[in-house]
Amino acid sequence: MPGRTSGVSATAIDRPITEEDVIGVWSNHRDTELHQQIRFTSDHEWHEDQHGTRNLYHGTWEITGKRTVMLHDWEEEIRFSPDNYNEFTVVSFDHVLTKDRNTAAAPSQ
Repeated sequence: MPGRTSGVSATAIDRPITEEDVIGVWSNHRDTELHQQIRFTSDHEWHEDQHGTRNLYHGTWEITGKRTVMLHDWEEEIRFSPDNYNEFTVVSFDHVLTKDRNTAAAPSQ
């Protein structure tokens, strides 16, 4: 599509997602009334904020496929966009989140 850049090269899309792709802070910019943010840490924990409540949901995460991550404790599947590894969908809720620039979540404390 002319004028559209995904920030990810075409060859990068052919590779499986990595921990580096997942780790960071992700925000829902489509359903803004949720004020939804998910933080993925390098020690494989995730923490979700919604409606101003911090750590409303949390658990561990695991890469389970070429473009999929499982959020354990809730058994929610995350599917990365085939066109852009800076965007994913929480499959059961159709929530689309994008990775905040220059973020890398540190291990939980």
